[in-house]
Amino acid sequence: MNSPYFSSFSTRLARWGTWRFLAGVLMQAIRKILHVELSIVFAQKDLTSLYTDPVSPGYRTQRVREEDFHKILPKDLIGIDFSWAFARGDYCVGNLKGEVLVGWDFWTQHPTLVCDGLYFRFPSSLLYSFASFTHRAHRGKRLAAARGSYSVDEFLAERNQLHPFLGWVWYIDCTNYESLRLQENAQQDVRRVGWTAAIRFFGHYYCFSSRACRKFGTVFEPAD
Repeated sequence: MNSPYFSSFSTRLARWGTWRFLAGVLMQAIRKILHVELSIVFAQKDLTSLYTDPVSPGYRTQRVREEDFHKILPKDLIGIDFSWAFARGDYCVGNLKGEVLVGWDFWTQHPTLVCDGLYFRFPSSLLYSFASFTHRAHRGKRLAAARGSYSVDEFLAERNQLHPFLGWVWYIDCTNYESLRLQENAQQDVRRVGWTAAIRFFGHYYCFSSRACRKFGTVFEPAD
């Protein structure tokens, strides 16, 4: 059988194993019925880079400002809008191939909207890395690691606070196995905090989190 669907099925099964594959299929089925968010929360104790010596030849990693971000998007991503993030002072680190933006991360001190009506909240002593993205055509080049190795010195200097933060925090969808595996290869002290989840019924979110996430203060919460 040579259909693209069967080929994709076989590739994912071989790559992730039976249990992870079935968990991913089950989550996809549930999400066709209910709006469900289920993510693993990670943290790092300090603001050192998450990776060292990333390998991404042919690319450069740099800060991307608002006036440039929307001008250098690939043609198939034109229309993506992060004006709201820049407006509140969030910091963008991007990967460029030539003059085209092919990947980015945003850093913020503020609780951030996950989707309409749902926020990810965290202690103000942590710096949250969110909206991590690498264009499909450029994946497998360690671009996320390159962004993770970018210095935070400029970010801190702009705020005239050299030592206000205790570390990083971020979360990854439970079925994003590629990104979860990347955490296992991080070369710094990355800690898996726990899990946080939200289910939407009749327009309202019901949120649940592991004990560790509740204690740490890194949880999904409804906006109301």
